[in-house]
Amino acid sequence: MTNTSPLKEYWLAYGGWKALFSSKYFWGAAALNSLLFNSWYPVESKWWEMVLSITPNFLGFTLGGFAMWVAIGDEKFKGLIAGADEEDEISPYMEVNATFTHFLLLQILALILAIIAKSFDAIVINNPYMAIAARIYAFSAHFVFVYALLTTIAAVFAILKVAKWYDEYRSFANQDRKGLMATFATSDWNSYNVVTAHSPIDAARTIKNVPLKWVEHPSEKTVIHVMVVELSGDNESLLLKCTDDMERIRLLRQLTDTYHFQIS
Repeated sequence: MTNTSPLKEYWLAYGGWKALFSSKYFWGAAALNSLLFNSWYPVESKWWEMVLSITPNFLGFTLGGFAMWVAIGDEKFKGLIAGADEEDEISPYMEVNATFTHFLLLQILALILAIIAKSFDAIVINNPYMAIAARIYAFSAHFVFVYALLTTIAAVFAILKVAKWYDEYRSFANQDRKGLMATFATSDWNSYNVVTAHSPIDAARTIKNVPLKWVEHPSEKTVIHVMVVELSGDNESLLLKCTDDMERIRLLRQLTDTYHFQIS
């Protein structure tokens, strides 16, 4: 744990001034703000009205997007993308959080600047210096607003990137599971294939109609990640391979609760 302020943590995770001035959204906002010259340059223009009408909706979008980001993946997946490696100063988890924080702070800043501008609307500009100051303020505040709009794209892409990471994570997990999972039968201490399945749950579905009970493994040797099922009335046992305890629990839940069982 560090005593770094949250604002500094965000700025470091975002990438600092280098990331800001190298951002295509930043320069895109500058170009678009110049193109929208007539919206903010005239002293009598009420550019803040558009900001005040649009920004609250974007704040809602931001909170919804952040909730979606939090909901993507499980704790194991988040553990994989959290924590910086030796090669990277900032973890992917913090990069995505920094993107949403940047998006949110820009919207709040744009909203505050628009509220300030509206509160000074009644002031009469009666000299050139006041007009110059008003235009500089309008340019800066409107730029922040446009920049906040464009960072919506960055936030959407951040969600898409995380979704792609999770899809790849699940794909690798499924491939590993398909490669590891199988169902075996034992007879006179020799193993031979009885049922081919991608997971213990699939194996349970295959043999579910047969009366089953769970028994201890007949061998004194330690058996890792294996459950043994004895077919009632037969002298055979099925060994169902499991990757972890959660797989065992899922398999047990697939079977009827009245079956007596013990996990080897």
